[in-house]
Amino acid sequence: MTATIAATVSDLVSAAGGQVRLTATWLHVEPPGQRLPDHGWKFHVSSRAAGFPDLVTVLVPYLLTAGCAFKAARSVKVLGELNDGITAPPSVGKAVTIYPDQDRLVHLGAGLVDLLRGRAGPRVLSDRLLAPDAPVYYRYGPFRSLLVAGRDGNLRSIMTGPGGETFEGTALLTYRQPPWATDPFRPAVLPGTDGPVLIGNHYRPFKGLMESVRGNVYAATDVRTGETVVVKQARAYVAESPDGDDTRIRLRNERFVLTALREVPGVARFRDHFRHGADEYLVTSFDGKFSLTEDVARKGRYLPDPEAGRSLDRLARTLARTLREIHAHGYLLRDLSPKNLVVSMTGDAVTYIDFGHCNHHDVTIRGGTKGYAPARQVAGEPAEPRDDLHALGMTLFAALTGAEPLVSERDPDAARLMALRMLDRIHGDRPPPVVALITGLLSGEPAAMTAAFTALADGRPPPDARRARRHTPAPHRRGPGTAALVERVRTVLVHSVNQALDQPDELLDAGVYRGTAGIGLCLLPHLDRPGVADTVARLAAATARTAERVKLRPALYLGTTGAEIFLRRARAAGVAATTLPAEALTGDPEGDDLILGAAGVGLGHLLLSELDPRPEHDAIVGRCLALVRAHDTPVSFFPQQEVPIPGLDTTIGIAHGQAGSAEFLRQLARRSPSREAERLFAGRVSVLAEQVAALAGRVAEPDAVPLAASWCRGLAGMGRVLLAASPQLPGSSLTEPAVTCADGCLRWLPYLSTAGQCCGVAGIGEFFCDLAGHDDRFLAAAESAATQLLLLGADAPPDPRVRRSHGMSWAAGTAGVLAFLTRLRDLGPATGVVSPF
Repeated sequence: MTATIAATVSDLVSAAGGQVRLTATWLHVEPPGQRLPDHGWKFHVSSRAAGFPDLVTVLVPYLLTAGCAFKAARSVKVLGELNDGITAPPSVGKAVTIYPDQDRLVHLGAGLVDLLRGRAGPRVLSDRLLAPDAPVYYRYGPFRSLLVAGRDGNLRSIMTGPGGETFEGTALLTYRQPPWATDPFRPAVLPGTDGPVLIGNHYRPFKGLMESVRGNVYAATDVRTGETVVVKQARAYVAESPDGDDTRIRLRNERFVLTALREVPGVARFRDHFRHGADEYLVTSFDGKFSLTEDVARKGRYLPDPEAGRSLDRLARTLARTLREIHAHGYLLRDLSPKNLVVSMTGDAVTYIDFGHCNHHDVTIRGGTKGYAPARQVAGEPAEPRDDLHALGMTLFAALTGAEPLVSERDPDAARLMALRMLDRIHGDRPPPVVALITGLLSGEPAAMTAAFTALADGRPPPDARRARRHTPAPHRRGPGTAALVERVRTVLVHSVNQALDQPDELLDAGVYRGTAGIGLCLLPHLDRPGVADTVARLAAATARTAERVKLRPALYLGTTGAEIFLRRARAAGVAATTLPAEALTGDPEGDDLILGAAGVGLGHLLLSELDPRPEHDAIVGRCLALVRAHDTPVSFFPQQEVPIPGLDTTIGIAHGQAGSAEFLRQLARRSPSREAERLFAGRVSVLAEQVAALAGRVAEPDAVPLAASWCRGLAGMGRVLLAASPQLPGSSLTEPAVTCADGCLRWLPYLSTAGQCCGVAGIGEFFCDLAGHDDRFLAAAESAATQLLLLGADAPPDPRVRRSHGMSWAAGTAGVLAFLTRLRDLGPATGVVSPF
């Protein structure tokens, strides 16, 4: 079939007198004059990508004759992406979605089964299979999207039943149905199973290790021997290659490789392989609870010191020796990354797992992990040993820095270059021997890669660790270069925003943290630049429209409070903006914290009272004050972790902990002075200063994680509160601990691979700007933060595949980067710690 799916469907629909509406993913067809209900029973027809064109020629005429509304994947390529298990896991298999007349449901279902009997497609996990021999699935779900903001600000698809009860309509990886619906195809009460579940007759799962549409992974007990094992599932037809290879082929390949490598130390041991239905299962030894990724996140970085408790030298030698043995047997991994390495319970051994992509003999399986696979592998070039050496280098880089590699759809080599530049910044031109060998693995030069690998495996450093610099960006200096950088980043942001707003089916978050209000606030200082005012007006319209449509709740960063501040400030700046109705700003906050709770809502209404003085603001501030003062330790809607590891304790930071409450009380004491407000403020800041003193000394310890320096949980947010509090509490000496916080952030700066405000470089850079007037070295620190952003490619043009708001957001994206760079360009007095307000 030479015609595209879109052309075929359009021709068939046009011949029937209908029209097709296209979006980035779907072809929508609705019979003229038909009005769909908000929700009901619907069908999904699953298909393999290769069989999709033929399915369309058979199914679409049938649906048009039946008068059904439906949508279909707009191309074979789109369906292949939906079926890959990564792009949109709950959408795997959903080639065609059918919205039937509920009175003809059973008849239509029977007709679909007869029409499609014998065809194959991936299992649709959110649905029930209608018949065992046809790829027709069904579930009760939304026909029209009704999105409502949940308690945490996230948008949820909500269905309302006949009695007013609600049920979430978003498809998950398991079947669910609302209580008011009765399954028309199966008994209302299904027979259960007695006794514990066994997989493959022998394996009793006791813990889910991973849930994936490609197949779940369980820790299980072999009931015959008592051994703890890992059971990995491979679902049929998921992640299918153009050659027809799917997850099952990779599982079979893994069995073959594990059997061949059964004598190699450091490789998982094969136990069993069996089939259940169309799916297959592999059973291997259980070699540890956490992957290397989880190990670094929980216990901190590995240090380039042979004598350290968590020694990068020992880790590198262990991994290199095992990899050398794997290569000596004739096998190339092609998917080496921290997630495919398991650290033993005692931490003294590391085991290679997941050999599904292994190339050997005449077996070629394409794939790999983005950021760890080299550019030549991404391009589909034949497998070579140096591919694994590159991946080993990236894995050791992640263990050393705690940083995730940069993933760029435009430049597959971006991760390698970023890693080399970060290592340059951290270690200079005389790195520790193990770091010099990592740079050799990442050199891209086969001879140098092989020499570095051999030295690692042998445990001998090169005789001279001196090496050439790796084109690290020149240190950024404030001045004309900053102005040009601001122009460049703003252009990127405005382009991305307008591109997203042009998508008819794109509903962007309206909040400050990750949505349109935060982006708008960051663009307000740039209204004099071409195109910015129009973009801000579009953002304001989208913010007001979305907040009302999804019934957004009050919150400073994730709700209507912050959105209203943006709308009021936009209007004050001359931008046409509709503010929110008063009732949208009322309601009980969720907890005490700054992001979602009373501290944030109270602070927001202090700011709103300056823009729109009304007694209602004072009343809300009073209610929020009562909630905050009721708890010595703030209560957060989000799960709080009081973990001694710096960066993992959420109870102290500005986002969810003590620093956020202290900031609300500080602003209250400044804007509405009273003895009570000042007493509460002084008390909370005193507690915060004690907590920060205990934390700051531990930030340089090996178990600290990058979040230790962040705005949200770490020193940047806490330090900004202490610094701002110092002038309000004469004699408190709060500037000194604030400087200590900044010094801790400066130590972490070259290790950071996240650009945004919440958890990354931009948020730390703003803190340095606050301190620039206090000590000139922090102006240099702010410039160093800008250099780090250049190293991370934060000024690059937008990826054409990325349109969602998080990539543009204040918290994690381009808007937050712009806010910091604008601040650096226009450096002056601190504007307040609760950026971007």
